[in-house]
Amino acid sequence: MPVTLAFDIHDEDFYGDTRGIWIHNWTGEHGVTGHFKYLVMSLVGHEKQQLLAIPLHIGYNKKDVLLQLLRIAQQFFKCIQLVLLDRGFYAGEVLALYQEQNINYLLFVPKNKRMQKYWKEGHDYLYHTLKYNTGNTNERITVKHVFVEYEKKQWTFATNLVLRKALHYIIAYKQRWQIETNFRVQQEAYIKSKSCHY
Repeated sequence: MPVTLAFDIHDEDFYGDTRGIWIHNWTGEHGVTGHFKYLVMSLVGHEKQQLLAIPLHIGYNKKDVLLQLLRIAQQFFKCIQLVLLDRGFYAGEVLALYQEQNINYLLFVPKNKRMQKYWKEGHDYLYHTLKYNTGNTNERITVKHVFVEYEKKQWTFATNLVLRKALHYIIAYKQRWQIETNFRVQQEAYIKSKSCHY
């Protein structure tokens, strides 16, 4: 069956004094001195199932780790019909990855000044060019942005999907809801670790 996957970055609290490449800085609030970070791949639909998580070291590259999980997913699933991403993945190199792999994606776009300008101009959708650097060269990618107002809330998506009704973008994106809630419930059972081992 075709599957829909969601990718999220999940933080685990760290309470120790030492540091390493796996421990990302944090504020020290409530005794939390750092965070382990994991990229989590979940199967979404009627039920949310976390499939796989990989630890993220300091200075990780989002495109590289997403590609790593995507290659694993392609070994198990014949057809990935859609990938859902939150605003933390809004970057040209990430969107270029899914366009290169010919995979449909739907990403919730952060509300920056440019997006607010587009909202004021009254667009339903438009094509916007994102710049990114591959290390050796500067690249550009043109991405469709869809603007949907529903129940007095403004939703902005970056996507390569073509859906008949604007509301369908929201319905598709809501498949990834509850993942964050599941993480919070799981954390209630975790010990307060001082181990530096991810």
